[in-house]
Parts: sequence; structure tokens; C-alpha cells
Amino acid sequence: ISGDEVFFIVEEMPQFPGGELGLRKYIAMNVKYPQEARKKNIQGKVYVRFIVTKTGAVDSVTAVRKVDPILDAEAVRVVSTLPKWQPGKQKGVPVNVWYTVPINFRLENLPDNPEVSVVGYMDSTNHNSDEKAVTVVALGTEPVNKSNDKVYISQSPAPEGYEAPEFKGGYDALQKFIAMNIKYPEEARNNNIEGTVNLLVTVKKDGAIGDILVLHSVNTVLEAEAKRVVQLTSGNWTPGKEQGEIAEVKMAIPVNFSLK
Repeated sequence: ISGDEVFFIVEEMPQFPGGELGLRKYIAMNVKYPQEARKKNIQGKVYVRFIVTKTGAVDSVTAVRKVDPILDAEAVRVVSTLPKWQPGKQKGVPVNVWYTVPINFRLENLPDNPEVSVVGYMDSTNHNSDEKAVTVVALGTEPVNKSNDKVYISQSPAPEGYEAPEFKGGYDALQKFIAMNIKYPEEARNNNIEGTVNLLVTVKKDGAIGDILVLHSVNTVLEAEAKRVVQLTSGNWTPGKEQGEIAEVKMAIPVNFSLK
């Protein structure tokens, strides 16, 4: 990049494979909430700036708005692994362009006596954020080992030997189904209540929905509607597997309520 101009805004901005949603999903699938940060209850939003070069490579990755060295380093690490982009162009010529990505690290407590062993939860949609940050949520500051149950989310890679349940059509189809069937409660609408309800959902061996626990609630009215609409997905799942065998698996599913 030495000697070459780096632009902030160009006529054709750089494009990640799969677009903005593809970028957020890539980061969500590859970022890890550092265990040390979880133990120390460290959370916050890290802004990472980098250059998409005229060849599409990612260069000069740095944290420009920092939270803590532990989280800053993880944010920089995952952005440094981004594959090649379609470079930005000015007057039809590929150029170097600055790009900024916010990565939000958030800790949440588990519900009372959940009886699950949580490995983590990543919400790559983050519908409430205008800046389209990737939110990485760790459940609890310490791993819970009360049983052998595992918690996954559909776009998160499962550990070796496991396959997460998948809604028929994929994660985007799940979000579309929820959006088409959700009914914004009038009480919540009248009181300008919005936000994301995170549910812990059991997908049974036959693809049906079992128990639904609330991991994070905005309002009891929204909570009830979130449970109702997720229950409607019952029977539309390919069940998860453990060591090649169909297994009952718990998944974290975000249900967003927005008045925008």
C-alpha cells in the first residue's frame, strides 16, 4: 500500500462475498469470546478498521475504538482472517479503501437451573443495530456442566462430532418465517417496547420443538409472542446429531421486535 492513496468513500465501495450479511455471518462464525474476558466480566463494542486493497486483500487491521486488550486482540484477529473482497473502485479503477466493522461482545446470565452445558451463542443478525454490528454473546461467566446437553445456533459451527439442528431452508428461511408469522403485541406497540428476545429452544429427534426457555427477555408480552412464533416452526427442522446419531439438541434463537 506504500505510496498508494487510501480512500474513505468511493463510487463503488468494496464488497465482501455474500454482501454485508455474509460479512457479519463470517465474523460470527469465526470469532471466539475469550475465556479470560468472560471470567473478568469484560464486555463492550470494539471498532476494527482495515484497508481493502485494490487487489481485494485485507490490510492494516487495527482496533480504532478499544474496550480491553483481550477483546481488542480477538476482534483484530478474526478480521485479519477475512478472505478476499471485491475491491472498491473510483472512476472504474480499483483503489484502496478504508472499512470499519463494529464487533459487540456481550455477556448474559443463564436462566435459573437451565441444566445445560453452554459453549456460547452468536447472534450475527443484530437487527436492532443501524450500524450492523456483529454481536457475540457468551452465556454466563463460567461454563455450566450440569448435563451433557449442548447449545448451538444454526449459523454457528458445531464442535467436532456434532451437527447442529437446521431449519429447513437455512437460517435466513428461519428469520423469514418468524418475520412473516410474528404478531407485534398491541400493548407493546402502544408503549413503544422493542428489542430482541433470546430463546433457548429444544429441537427433538423428530424435528419438533420441545421446551422453550428464555435466555434474555425485553418484556413479558414480547416474550410470550416470541415463544408462540418459534413453537410454530415445530416439525420444520432437520434434527441435530451427536457422533453421527440423531440427538435432541438445544439451540439459542433470537426473535427481534422492532417498531422501525
